[in-house]
Amino acid sequence: MLMLTHTCLLQQMMDDSGIKNSDPDIYIYNIAPDLLTIHPDIDARRTHSINRFIEAPLEHKRTAYIMFHLLVDDLAHYGGISLKYQDGFDPHSSGYTYLRGRQLIESIMELHNIVGKNISYNEAAYRSHLIIEMVYDLVILSHIKRNGSIQLLEDAIHFTLDRKGNEFCADISWLYGIDESHVRDVLKMAASYITKERLDRIMNIEGRIRLFTDKFGLKNNDAVFAEAISTLFQNALSSIENEDFLQQTAVTIRDCGWLPTDSLAFLTKPDRMQRVQAFTRLTAPVFSSTQRNFCRFGRQTTRVLLLAWLTLLPMAGFFPHTSQIRDMTKLLQKKCVVTKL
Repeated sequence: MLMLTHTCLLQQMMDDSGIKNSDPDIYIYNIAPDLLTIHPDIDARRTHSINRFIEAPLEHKRTAYIMFHLLVDDLAHYGGISLKYQDGFDPHSSGYTYLRGRQLIESIMELHNIVGKNISYNEAAYRSHLIIEMVYDLVILSHIKRNGSIQLLEDAIHFTLDRKGNEFCADISWLYGIDESHVRDVLKMAASYITKERLDRIMNIEGRIRLFTDKFGLKNNDAVFAEAISTLFQNALSSIENEDFLQQTAVTIRDCGWLPTDSLAFLTKPDRMQRVQAFTRLTAPVFSSTQRNFCRFGRQTTRVLLLAWLTLLPMAGFFPHTSQIRDMTKLLQKKCVVTKL
């Protein structure tokens, strides 16, 4: 999906989690896998081919929003969340964008024939999914306008560059091994690229057609070509009957255990934090619908506990706080406090 769909989805997840005042740099982390590719030395395979369920230390916790992007892409491209990056291209993928784009393949091949640029079935399948991604922004345009997603992105890129640049560059370098100077160059380029004025200009069928023809070098003044590509994009828009992808994706990602790092689950102060809370690992939904914090073996109990006085041999058990079940958040909404040792 394109960056506005990613942004709108993350806004929905943050609202559903009751988080209203997060710093806007999370939305730049969220689009980073696509944004980084504007640098000539960074390609999409590098930014998308990482493990979806890595362990991020607390100092790099905002990389969770990059993982959110990759999980959304998995659902759009493969139809499910993968434990690892799926290398190779499958024109028969069951991902949302490929299923919706399949009926466009023949028309895409005919379109290229008009301008004498014949392409294979596989290449047409790849381009069909891109067209679906391009028009999906238009399907959810009412959400984008209501949420102010375009202005949010413009504000977020300047906020990140001006106030969170060092942290963002360090996080990207840790996750991808990309030189921090390259990351800063991307932020500077993006500040001139992501503007409300520019994005508003492409929020229509004509704008999406320009994106497509520019990307694949298909600019042509032939009237037959113009009519064919207009019909192609209109058919793509008509093929998406509703906005179900937004809701289904949000539910699936939540069920796999992903949580915003600004939620209460991540707000334990360092001096009160148990070792088990320092890392978070997400498990795939096929195995569980819980978020699990895995215990690091080591000093799980102590022989002396300081509570304004010394207490010998405290009754703390062997492995305190080894897991947290997401369903317990429902109890918290009822103002019930549940603690399990």
